[in-house]
Amino acid sequence: MANNITRRQALGATAAVLGAPAFVRQANAQSRFDWKRFAGERIEVTLQTSPRGLLLQRNNKEFEDLTGIRCGIEVVPEQQHRQKIIVEYASGRPSFDVAELSLHVNKRQVGKARWNTDIKTLMADASITAPDFDFADFGAGMVEYATQSDGRMDSLPAFADYFILYYNKELLAAKNIAVPTTFDGMFEAAKTLTEPSRQIYGHVGRS
Repeated sequence: MANNITRRQALGATAAVLGAPAFVRQANAQSRFDWKRFAGERIEVTLQTSPRGLLLQRNNKEFEDLTGIRCGIEVVPEQQHRQKIIVEYASGRPSFDVAELSLHVNKRQVGKARWNTDIKTLMADASITAPDFDFADFGAGMVEYATQSDGRMDSLPAFADYFILYYNKELLAAKNIAVPTTFDGMFEAAKTLTEPSRQIYGHVGRS
């Protein structure tokens, strides 16, 4: 590619565009940014089955028309997708250029192996990132979530699952247990509350 940018670096930059179809529609016609710079290239994207994956799939033509890049998209059920991408990453020859990650499952694994490009440098490159892209639109919590411990940002935050603790006040009061504020506290409270003979279990969660 021009300016000594590798194909994978250039295609990695398209993740930000692909993830924001409504944004790319508002391209700044007065800027020198060239949306067709990589026209004729092809990328492969793998996504999880979810409303997000279906949204990106539905808006794929808009991305292709704007950039001239052909984009193949596969959508795989969540659990199988997590296994698929790790196997392919580890092979050294993944079938995809852009992948959706479950950060709460694969963040450290992907970061330790350095499988992804640090996109901070790509976003700072005015020839790759549109001038009206505002990184400040991402919340601080999301940015921290997507940043590796060494400071690299090897994924673009798309959404966050917020965990909420629901509790039965009567059960806690009956055993004089304060509402836990840490995972260790929740673990101890769950052990104390559990009474299998009464079919009471101290904690249930998403499996």
